[in-house]
Amino acid sequence: MNPTPGQDAITEYRRAKIASIILRKPRITQRQIVTALSDPDNGDPLFNPETGREFSVATVCRDIKAIKREWRKQRNEDVDGFLAVELAKIDEAEAAAWNEDPPNQAALVALFRHRSKLLGLEYGKRPKLPPAPASVPPVDADEQSNLDETLEAMSLDELRALVNGDTIPE
Repeated sequence: MNPTPGQDAITEYRRAKIASIILRKPRITQRQIVTALSDPDNGDPLFNPETGREFSVATVCRDIKAIKREWRKQRNEDVDGFLAVELAKIDEAEAAAWNEDPPNQAALVALFRHRSKLLGLEYGKRPKLPPAPASVPPVDADEQSNLDETLEAMSLDELRALVNGDTIPE
């Protein structure tokens, strides 16, 4: 059964009121939310238009799930937007570092590390990816130190190949 536009509006209004109640009282129970919706002290009392009674706990439970799903979606979109902006800034800084004469190797290494950190690919940490056939152990402090030294000792051609995902020249 598809909801009518009027039912959609009622559902959205009810969910907005429930979200407001949850934000004001994070530990409130679903039963208390049902009571709060019909309480005139909380603004306009809201009753089920089909029955004229309080909404059911099951309805409030479904609404809370929908509200949290929407909040999670918005949070993920906010994080994705932030990452996109930050990665674009890194791309611009990287282009500027490559265009210096000679290219700024220290800046390129720092930008490579910053991009890796933003993408969750920091040294010693595993990214949250689906399980791979072979397990890759995290990098320990000695290996990280060796990796840092290797990155700093690389030529510009080697860094360019590493950044572009190409084979590093011998």
